Amino acid sequence: MMPRLKCSIVLSFSWILLSSAVTAQAQAVRIVSVNGSVTEIIYALGAEQALVGVDTTSQYPASALKLRQVGYQRNLSIEGILSLKPTHILATTSAGPPAVVRQLRNSGVELVQFEERYDLGSIIERIQMVAQLVGQEEKGQVLVEKLKKQFSEVENSIQKMSHQGLENTNGATVSGYSQELKKGVKKVLFVLAIGSGSPLAAGKKTAANAMIELAGGLNIFTDFEGYKPVNPEVLAAAAPDAILIVSHGAEKNNVRMVDKVRDIPAVGVTPAGQQKQIRVVDGLRFLGFGPRAGEALQDFHAYLYPAAQFTR
Repeated sequence: MMPRLKCSIVLSFSWILLSSAVTAQAQAVRIVSVNGSVTEIIYALGAEQALVGVDTTSQYPASALKLRQVGYQRNLSIEGILSLKPTHILATTSAGPPAVVRQLRNSGVELVQFEERYDLGSIIERIQMVAQLVGQEEKGQVLVEKLKKQFSEVENSIQKMSHQGLENTNGATVSGYSQELKKGVKKVLFVLAIGSGSPLAAGKKTAANAMIELAGGLNIFTDFEGYKPVNPEVLAAAAPDAILIVSHGAEKNNVRMVDKVRDIPAVGVTPAGQQKQIRVVDGLRFLGFGPRAGEALQDFHAYLYPAAQFTR
């Protein structure tokens, strides 16, 4: 019995040493995160003790709001960031202004900028890099496998629909998937904001467009890039089956946003307006392409196609 007890003590002591080493590595790293999805990844890895500051897009989880703020990711102040004595600054290529980014690169602090791509591969790259930085590679791999499974289940559901011959009523097909998609593909309008009665709609090369296509939907506006106000006549003619609106804080504000969109006369004549298919989505969860992207994608796909089923 004694040798077995000794082995157990040695193993326990080794585990304590390993855990202490990982904790020490995370504590030695001082990170300023200048992107909401990167902040989420750090929390998902259980390495939030390494965070010393975040930008204003870091809205989740709620505890991130208690950290020191360094401003909006596109309008940063070098003094505010460097005052936190970070070892690493994690941002995307949209961080700015350019003069501040150049100063940060010359400051001696390691600046890591992730390319803004809206796909599973980009999420995995961020997770793996951050996991390595904070010494949580195993947790990172678990998170990666979960995301792969979630994205794969949605893709399999879409492929199943394609074999059933679903197509859009105007003959359009869903970009990135089988050209066999037939009748039933849902047309979607994504509204970023309402201005002077005209919705600010998502076009090509946006996170919203990517999520719509990944979920097996069809973005009704792909004749322009970015976000652009659309007039009522064009909106009515596009006839969306579903309308998504970005969350604006408190739930009562979201209700107002839905009412404001519903009150647009052009919306009332669309299938979405008539069937009351107007939904508020969490902007960071839906557009951030972070660790919750798989959940958001499954939820959205099931909203568009209620017959879809996923393992949870």
